[in-house]
Amino acid sequence: SIERMSRFKDIYCMMGRGGHGLLVGDQLLDLRGITAFAYGPTHLLIAFEDLRLEIYSMQLKLIKVLKSFTPKRITFLKLLTVPKGY
Repeated sequence: SIERMSRFKDIYCMMGRGGHGLLVGDQLLDLRGITAFAYGPTHLLIAFEDLRLEIYSMQLKLIKVLKSFTPKRITFLKLLTVPKGY
């Protein structure tokens, strides 16, 4: 069952109940422990229970995994702006 659903342009993104799995368009990411996800104009961000943050391209290619947050890394995340009207 679906816990959270959002839409970015023509792509739907749905998180499974309890953070088990993420469906992006017609592609399933078999991930466990997801607590949140968000779209930027060119990136998909996924947060996990263990405080890890994964950054994906819109083609679902893993770009970076952040395990500990320093001010430099947080500044990097602020650059991933959300499109107007979202």
